[in-house]
Amino acid sequence: MTDWFNPSIQIEAIGHRAARLLHYLAQLVNSGTPFSGTNIECSRLSVAHTEYVVAMIFHERLKQIMRSNPSIYPVMKLVCDVYILTRVERNIGDYTEDGYLNYQQATWCREAVKKALSDMIPEAVGLVDAWEFSDFELNSTLGRSDGKVYEAIFEATLSDPVNQGKNGKAISLGYEEYIRPILKGERFSKKGNSSVKSKL
Repeated sequence: MTDWFNPSIQIEAIGHRAARLLHYLAQLVNSGTPFSGTNIECSRLSVAHTEYVVAMIFHERLKQIMRSNPSIYPVMKLVCDVYILTRVERNIGDYTEDGYLNYQQATWCREAVKKALSDMIPEAVGLVDAWEFSDFELNSTLGRSDGKVYEAIFEATLSDPVNQGKNGKAISLGYEEYIRPILKGERFSKKGNSSVKSKL
């Protein structure tokens, strides 16, 4: 599992997917498939190639960070690991269908993703704060800058339209008209303003 955190293994894996999808697209085109019939393959390849390029640039930048600012290297390496490993895991079928990864290696990849995400938990607040997002941009009751989590959750719950009810009552809109008749074993007439007992 720890091999998945090796930059060369990450780059090789994510590059393999891009190369294989390119090879498959080339085979389709060379076999006479009209280019208009390869839209899905082109889309998948463009995403895979972009992820490969981003991964390479990310690792190159990490080398620079290691030299210029080694104190932030561990957390930036962790961000890179999460980026690459989640993309490999999301498309794990592309790696197993041609035998590039076997069952055990795919399992290790999933374990590596879980470890990377777990390791990121202590760094999450610092990473978000580094971008200086406002509370408005984050739009998160849990991520408010004032730290008043429970007060924020309570306020959000009270202001949610679902909890406003009808005429100020704590009953959701539509309950009396639609849900209550069903619970009482009634069904609606076609006019929608009266209900009749179910014969079931």
